[in-house]
Amino acid sequence: APLLESLARIVGRDNKTEDVRGVLALLTKSDGVVATELTQTRVLNGLIAGFNDTKIDAEAYRTDEALMALVDALSKLESLSIRHRVWTLMSQFKMPVHRKYAKQLKASRAIVTDSKQTASTRVAHLNLLEFDQEEVRIPILFDLLNPKEPSNLQATAIAQLSRIRTLSVAEELVKKWDTLGPKSRASAGNILLYQPGNHDL
Repeated sequence: APLLESLARIVGRDNKTEDVRGVLALLTKSDGVVATELTQTRVLNGLIAGFNDTKIDAEAYRTDEALMALVDALSKLESLSIRHRVWTLMSQFKMPVHRKYAKQLKASRAIVTDSKQTASTRVAHLNLLEFDQEEVRIPILFDLLNPKEPSNLQATAIAQLSRIRTLSVAEELVKKWDTLGPKSRASAGNILLYQPGNHDL
C-alpha cells in the first residue's frame, strides 16, 4: 500500500488527466468496488499529495466526463473517510462541494452536535464539515470547544479552526479563552501566537 501511495503521488504530480483517470478507475468498477478501503485511502492520499506538489489545470479535470463519473462513484461509498478524501480531490478541482453535497453536510451537522452519537462517529462527520461554508461551520466548531465534549472532537474542531485564516476566529478564541480545557487552550495559543495578523489581539 505505501508503494501505491508513492506511485499515485507521482501520477498526481505529473498532472495528466488520462493517467489520473486510469488510477481512479482501478479503485472502482461498474458492478462494485474492487479495491480495499486501505488501498483506496493510500491511492487517494497519493493523488492529493501529488496535486499539492504542482499546479493543476482544474478545468481540465472538471470537464473530463469519464473522470468525473469515477469521482462521483467514489463519493457514494459508505466510508466517510474515503468520502472526505474524494471531496478533497473535488476541492482541488475547484468544485463547489458544499453545494453539491448540501444534504450530506446538513446531516453531518446534526450528527456532530448530537451528544448521543459516539465520539468517533461525530469526528468522522466533523471532518466532512471542513467542506461546509465557513459562516455555517465556525459557530459549530466553537461550540465543540467545551471541556464536556470528547477530547478528540475538541482537537478536530480546533485543528479546523487553525486552517481558517480570519481575524474573527482569533478574536473568538480570545473571548472563549477562560472556558477552554488545557489541550484546547494550548492549541488556541499556537493559533494566536503563530498566525500572522493575530499578534495585536
